[in-house]
Amino acid sequence: MKRILFVDDDQSILDGLRCSLRRQRKNWEMVFAPGGESGLEALESDAFDVLVTDMRMPKVDGVELLKRAQQLQPEMVRIVLSGFAEEKAILRTITVAHQFLNKPCDVSTLENVIERACNIQSILSNPEIRTRVGSIDALPALPQNYNALNKVLANDYATMAHIARIIEQDIGMSAKILQIVNSAFFGLARPLASIQDAIRYLGINVVQTLVLSIEVFQTFEDVDPAEVIDVSSLHDHSLLTARIAKQLCANPDEGKDAFAAAILHDVGQLILATWLPELITQSVVVARQRGEPLEDVETELHGFSHGEVGAYLLGRWGLPYPIIEAVAYHDRPRRVKQSQFDILSAVYVADHLAYEYSGIAEDQCTPHGVIDEAYLEELGLLDQLPKWRQIAEKAASEPSIGV
Repeated sequence: MKRILFVDDDQSILDGLRCSLRRQRKNWEMVFAPGGESGLEALESDAFDVLVTDMRMPKVDGVELLKRAQQLQPEMVRIVLSGFAEEKAILRTITVAHQFLNKPCDVSTLENVIERACNIQSILSNPEIRTRVGSIDALPALPQNYNALNKVLANDYATMAHIARIIEQDIGMSAKILQIVNSAFFGLARPLASIQDAIRYLGINVVQTLVLSIEVFQTFEDVDPAEVIDVSSLHDHSLLTARIAKQLCANPDEGKDAFAAAILHDVGQLILATWLPELITQSVVVARQRGEPLEDVETELHGFSHGEVGAYLLGRWGLPYPIIEAVAYHDRPRRVKQSQFDILSAVYVADHLAYEYSGIAEDQCTPHGVIDEAYLEELGLLDQLPKWRQIAEKAASEPSIGV
């Protein structure tokens, strides 16, 4: 049974959560702490799977509580549930919170976020992945610029200017980010000329992920991956998937997050091709022989998929949970309980459509299967597929900007 700690200095909020979450009593053991001090005492005396905390609390505020939780119980899921959404406050939570929910938040959304976060934790603790992937001595550490951003964001006094300064020190990185944000598929009315403007428009999480993806692909430029994986083709496919995923989302902010997740969705293939080439070679060969999706064959042969391997690495690097989830399940979204089209759905559909319209030869990509139309029908969106195909076809015809 999962143990969930809810912390808020407003007793009426806690009473409301206790009442509305009564139906979860058979699944969760819930503790309700009235304020940051009480929450910290609970963390110091008991183990929890999930922490859900408010931000503005006297004496021990949400950020301080999250930082202590990260030190005391690093494996625990940390979720902010707050009506306090000032820029500075959000900056302070980026490196210590896995997810940020705004008040008021309906109970079904909160339940879904908690359940999905716990699913991600099960991947990060998967013994098969930890044995095979976690033992790789050369598994890449946080790339330099991304690591520098995390350190700045861990400072309570971080501002947009501080973040921009880190990126601006790398001229090539700055140019690439400005090229991406000003490209046709972001549809800006006027071009952005500064990194700080790009950060404000894209959002910090998306810029972080762009920095990370640029550095990740640069890392693999100098390695000799398994022959069954064409890094250049995988690179092009990831960006096309990101272009499509962004445009599938009606909510602009969700579209930016989908763009970021899509760029990294196949990072697990790069990891396997570089450090465990025998595993992915066997999987690709068998998948091609059988005509089956790669992720199904990987799970059968090795107990995990390349999506889960990518999620494992991104989890170690501390990326936001929605991005980790989209990477983990981009081939099998049914493994997540969904009630609506979201980032995961967008990456799943975009991934398939990118393969359909990219023109990449079959021997340069991995076996992929077809879009699960029954899944889209359950979400009430099957009728959108023709329009999405038009979006994908148009995106595939646009000049590549690279990452």
